Amino acid sequence: MIDYDKYRVGFLNRQTILLLLTNGVKSDVFLKLQQEYIKELEEQVDPDDKIFDTLPCGYSLYSTKELIKDCHENKIEVQNEPFVKAVVETLKVRAFVNLKQKANILVRDSVRVFGVLDEYGILNHGEIYLCISPSNGKDSQDYKIIEIDKVIVTKNPCLYLGDIRVLKAVRNKQTEKHFKHLINCIVFSSKCPRPHTNEIAASDLDGDMYFIGWNPLLIPPKIARPMSYRALKTEDKSATNEDIINFFVEFSNNDQLGKIDNAHLSCCRSKNACQ
Repeated sequence: MIDYDKYRVGFLNRQTILLLLTNGVKSDVFLKLQQEYIKELEEQVDPDDKIFDTLPCGYSLYSTKELIKDCHENKIEVQNEPFVKAVVETLKVRAFVNLKQKANILVRDSVRVFGVLDEYGILNHGEIYLCISPSNGKDSQDYKIIEIDKVIVTKNPCLYLGDIRVLKAVRNKQTEKHFKHLINCIVFSSKCPRPHTNEIAASDLDGDMYFIGWNPLLIPPKIARPMSYRALKTEDKSATNEDIINFFVEFSNNDQLGKIDNAHLSCCRSKNACQ
């Protein structure tokens, strides 16, 4: 196990922005969100409540960030500690670097969570269930079940127009009864002719993290059909050492996501320059 469900605010990135632009979202929307995010970063001085959502961090600083958050929640005064001030400044610098290099823009009406399957067969095709809790279940008063007709769902990497899906977040008696323990994760329908997870960049439920956004400004007026991602047929036999070695070699040779991402970005920039 490498991680667990917890509340994470959503951030746009270059790939998501490019796909949303191509699907009809206006560029002014992203400029507006970027300006709001920059203003919010500039106003962050002390580690108050908002800082834990506004400033992203990787695994290297996650434990430190959680420690400061726990101190704040337990009324331990740490604002004037030099170490804490240095951590806050480091997080701010990292946020600006990510904004410049990766276009990571904070979106308040969004989350990044893991996915699970509706094993009860409650959700219909095109429906999801999502309950969020910024306190990760510690405060029962901050539970919020998202109920809205259109939300965007995607994951990274996402390079094809159809890798962004528009689904419906539902809430009813059945979902509240069977999914009340599922906090900060997205529940996908099991009644689909083709799994929505597969439609989203051929993802699955083995630890992929999904971006779910319900800001109405980010809902595209059109959406492309998902690409057909066909998996290779597997043989029903015991794996030998030779099979394991061949798989590792093939996986290493085909692990080109970084190169594909850079080529995709370069192609998009070239088209924009021509226009």
